Amino acid sequence: MAKKTRQEKELSRLRREIEVLKAQKSGLNYTIRQEAVREPIPEGRFEEKPLPKSLEKAGIQRVDPKFIKTDLLKTAVLAIAALAVIAALYLLRNQIPFL
Repeated sequence: MAKKTRQEKELSRLRREIEVLKAQKSGLNYTIRQEAVREPIPEGRFEEKPLPKSLEKAGIQRVDPKFIKTDLLKTAVLAIAALAVIAALYLLRNQIPFL
């Protein structure tokens, strides 16, 4: 499939803007709920610095460290479990008839 030309990109951008303006004109009012408003950062918590421009262009986003820790813990537990199964099969290889 051919790439879009600059003119086609501009036309699609304008078409999206027209759709937004039509929605605004038709009276569809979107209100922000009070729960959706961000809460202030509690004291003792550090504020993250913005990503460098090169990473933003690549689409890389920041992830909360607690998610990284839980993923690493889960990976370690599953790896240890897999190694334990492999070790058990290796040690019992003579006693298991189908191996």
